[in-house]
Amino acid sequence: MAMPPGKGRPSSTPGAVPPPCPVRPATDRLATLAAVPARRCSPSPRARLPGPVRTGAAPESGFRPPELPLELWHQILGLLPVSAQGTCAQVCRGWRASLAGVRTELAPWLQRCSGVLRQRTCPLADSYSSRSRALLQTCHCALLPVLDRQYQELLQRQETLRHNSLLLRQGGPLPSEAWCSAERQLQRARLCLGSLVGYALYRQLRQADSLQQVAAPVAWHQGDVLSSFSFSQCSRWLVTACQAMGAGPDVLRLHGWNEGRWQRQTLVPAPCGTVVDADFCPADSDILLSHHAHAVWVWRRRSSTDTFTDNWYPAPLCTTDAGCELRFFATMAAGDLVLLSWERRRSFCRLLFLRYRSHQRGWAAPKGHGYGQWPASLATHPPSNQLALALVGRERGPYRVTEIHIWYRQEYPDGSVHWHGRASTLSLQQSSVTRLHYSPDGQHLLGLLSRSQIVLWAQDDHHSLQMQRILPFDSTAASHKLRSLAAFRSDGKQLAVPASRHSIRLWHRTQRGRWHSDSRLEAAPAPGRPPDGPDDSLRSVLLPADGNTLVRTTRYRAEIWHRTANASWQCRVRRINARPEADPPQACLLGPAELIITQAADPDPCLWIHGLNPAGQLVCKGRLAVDGVLAGRSPDGLSLLLERHNRPPAVLQLALDRSVPPDPEGEPERRRRSTAGHQPDLAPGGR
Repeated sequence: MAMPPGKGRPSSTPGAVPPPCPVRPATDRLATLAAVPARRCSPSPRARLPGPVRTGAAPESGFRPPELPLELWHQILGLLPVSAQGTCAQVCRGWRASLAGVRTELAPWLQRCSGVLRQRTCPLADSYSSRSRALLQTCHCALLPVLDRQYQELLQRQETLRHNSLLLRQGGPLPSEAWCSAERQLQRARLCLGSLVGYALYRQLRQADSLQQVAAPVAWHQGDVLSSFSFSQCSRWLVTACQAMGAGPDVLRLHGWNEGRWQRQTLVPAPCGTVVDADFCPADSDILLSHHAHAVWVWRRRSSTDTFTDNWYPAPLCTTDAGCELRFFATMAAGDLVLLSWERRRSFCRLLFLRYRSHQRGWAAPKGHGYGQWPASLATHPPSNQLALALVGRERGPYRVTEIHIWYRQEYPDGSVHWHGRASTLSLQQSSVTRLHYSPDGQHLLGLLSRSQIVLWAQDDHHSLQMQRILPFDSTAASHKLRSLAAFRSDGKQLAVPASRHSIRLWHRTQRGRWHSDSRLEAAPAPGRPPDGPDDSLRSVLLPADGNTLVRTTRYRAEIWHRTANASWQCRVRRINARPEADPPQACLLGPAELIITQAADPDPCLWIHGLNPAGQLVCKGRLAVDGVLAGRSPDGLSLLLERHNRPPAVLQLALDRSVPPDPEGEPERRRRSTAGHQPDLAPGGR
């Protein structure tokens, strides 16, 4: 690990290998294989496959595919898991044409989603059998056989890796190439299944005419009041920090989804001390990490089989003495753990990195770097394994020197992993960085200045910051979280920044990487309405992936805006709290389809679900009266968590309308009726 961050090339520890080219992630390999255009052969009913045409390395054995009817090749190759079809497509043009099924249907989904989004759908493979499969089977998803084949491939690769691990423990011979090959095949199978699950959920939620939210049974402790929560990335586990009867220290509660309900898990023994935070390991969803004031504990399920168990056992991972407090805790996509400790007596801050090795080997010993001050701001980007720290320096005349340190994880071909740091020095006139926020792709960084401005930086290949824009920012916003106010689109190519109380400017990134303002949304207050008073300040902004929709919430309103063909913005849905004392409206984007969930008391608290239909129109897909405030949602979009005053929280589960035909694809008559019967839903005051 490089310590401290320098301004030249990233350094490394003594004896470490020099930084070579990074290893190409499996995400890019999957996108390359899935995006290969399929070439169709002759449409003759008895079309013969040609001999092997050289598309990659020609087989040295002289293999020649047998001459069979094209329809039979479609059936044979269609029985393969999707993760193996990319290799088969390189044999000859005939095999590539025969694989023009799921691969060509999945390719646009992979191309539309960035590598970060594909990485976020990868953990959905871990909960396919327990969560998403039941929902997809209920609505007769046409991709279910493909998903089942890929799931069986994942189980087979897991069994192969377990067998290799057992062979190593017994001292048997196992070449390193065989171990690495088994790990790559397992990673490819898991990534492919996660992408398939994400695409299947996206397609079904997009095509659904009606969605329902049903209350999911949860075994809460009597008198629990929610303080914080976290879903695992596979959405199978839910950990909450609750206060007993609304008083006293926070205690951990853990629930797991099984057989259609959230079952209570047992932490053996119960954790001692106040819980500061808790999260799941992104690299292994069956590992829970709990953050306490002076320790981090690891909780695991002790089970040698695939049966559902409810006992979790702890082990200490990192501890500090009484004079040193752990104040920051974050998990990265690779499983690494990042901690920040503070020693009050010396006013000393230490940054610790704990590298994740494997499920059996756990984490390596922590390596750290010290700072003489607590960072003015910090931000993490787990998908790209990055951490940004803002450190305020001394004033030099009218300028104040600020350093932003970018820490990133580097993996080398020999298997070694190091954390490196890169420092960028900024000279800001009479201002300092108070907030930091990453773009979804991790390539850009936003900094909120103390003079009500936002700076947009881009990272170069060496993780140095290059200033792109200085944007005006509304300093009267109610929220102090930069990620809630300055919204990136999921692919990182569009940015919405509130320029004033009722104005939002949208910026677009060109192919050359430059940012230009392409439109401006003006939400003029309606005259005579009390919610448009001076205290109706902005709370959050959301940008769905279609690029033509924006969600805006204030102290009293929740609005959905849509951009028309002439690039003007129109308010399509407007919800206003009928009572000023009601909880502020909430909004979020749900699941791979990015359904828009809004909540407002108009007059009673109610959740509305909006989304695009197959024709691209914004429609209302469901409404539900609720007793609580929307607190969050699961990564797969199938669960919503509601916080209730002085009562245990409630969990809602998303359900599709069973009246939807089994295979909506290819039914133009039903699509025509759906388009004609579901015009954009406009609430009162929407025009």
